[in-house]
Amino acid sequence: GSGGGGGEAYRHAASQAARLLTEGDARQDVSNVLWSLATSGRLRENEEAVRTLWEGYEEKNRGGDTSPNNVEAIQLRQVALFAKKCEGMDLVFSDEFDRIIDNSIAVDESAESMMEAQVAKDLNEFGFQGMTREVSPFDTEDNGGQIMKIDIAFEKERVALELDGPHHFVSIVDATGDGGRGGKNIVRRNGTTKAKTRLLEGTGWQVSRLG
Repeated sequence: GSGGGGGEAYRHAASQAARLLTEGDARQDVSNVLWSLATSGRLRENEEAVRTLWEGYEEKNRGGDTSPNNVEAIQLRQVALFAKKCEGMDLVFSDEFDRIIDNSIAVDESAESMMEAQVAKDLNEFGFQGMTREVSPFDTEDNGGQIMKIDIAFEKERVALELDGPHHFVSIVDATGDGGRGGKNIVRRNGTTKAKTRLLEGTGWQVSRLG
């Protein structure tokens, strides 16, 4: 939801990151805050702070001795995708810094799970046609092709089948109703997984998750 309490927390985090950026090397903090705002759908409502952080991040890196690390680079590419596809905002770096970001991204092209291979085999045996594995839902100019792919895609129908292994879930202890004793574990999909679903749905894909 977009309740006031949550919104205030995000605004405080953005303000804190902006302060840290001016005082020292807080690049990872900045990319973390931008990514959190993006995946929670709060870029537009914090647009002024977002643009300050975005521009400040490049300024901090310009002429520096170190480039963004892999995590930061991927986060920033994802932030730009969420901004454009879900909130109608353009967040862009200079061409020179764009190339630095691209060169900082390392993607494991062999990351294909046994689960994905088995599901694809089963779908073939059941007669499903027209599916493609490891498909980018984005145009090449969106710089998203290598950082966010659909596990199994039916491109003509725009149906995405996402296969969720253990790293897609988080376990939460629900201690309500018994004084905090003997709370049960509730397993839910994590924020990153939910955010990917929202991004795909925002670009016109129907998403089914199997996990």
